[in-house]
Order: sequence, then structure tokens, then C-alpha cells
Amino acid sequence: MEKREIMFEHYENPKHKSNEVLSQSVEDGSITGCADTLVLSIEFENDKLTKIRWNGDGCSIFVSSVDILCEQLLNKTKIQIINIINEYEKMVKTSTLPNDIDLNKLTIFIDVKKHLNRLECALIGSRAFKRVLKIG
Repeated sequence: MEKREIMFEHYENPKHKSNEVLSQSVEDGSITGCADTLVLSIEFENDKLTKIRWNGDGCSIFVSSVDILCEQLLNKTKIQIINIINEYEKMVKTSTLPNDIDLNKLTIFIDVKKHLNRLECALIGSRAFKRVLKIG
């Protein structure tokens, strides 16, 4: 599947978008003035992220990156989540693929830095995960 098809699929039909609020929740949004808004809710069971729900509105890069990030982090431990988020953010900021972690569909955002006004859109989800997990 092409990058655009993956992005469009997650933008049009986000799998983890819901009004349900879980035990840990955080609100986030753009710090650059665009209209992207996010409420992220998670639940852990036996040290694994077992439920993720998010709600919000925004551009296609924002919506698809949040939904794909949720897909990638589901059923991972906190340590795995931290590693994935760190590598994802590094990839987005440097346009370089990580050597030791497979980011799967998240790699479609490798070139988002070319459009600096969209860099923030691709990072809101990872920032919200760090806030709700109280890391970084």
C-alpha cells in the first residue's frame, strides 16, 4: 500500500477513535496555532497497554499519525512504548529510519519534515502519549 493510501485509510476510518474515556487521559493540541486537538485515553493491564482511545479533530497528517501510533503501541510494555516513541520522533525530525526498531506504518511520516508546518501535526500524538505516561 502506498503512503497516501495508508494515510487516507487511517484518516477516513480511524480504528482507535472513540468518545470513550479510559482510566488515564490527557488533552493535547497544536502549539503552533493550527486546529489539531486531541484527547488521548489509555489503560494498562499486566504491564501492557491493552486499550487506547482517542478523540479529536485535525488535518490528515495529525489524524492518521495518531491512529497509526495507537496501532503500533497497542499491547506493548511501557519500555517498548518509550523506545518506539523516541525512534518515531527522531525519524520525523531527522528524516532517518531507525536501525533497531521497526516502526511499520509510522515510516510514512519520514518526510513530513519537508513541510515544517506539518511537523507539529505528526508529533502531537507522541507528545500526548509521553504526557499521559509521564515520560520525557
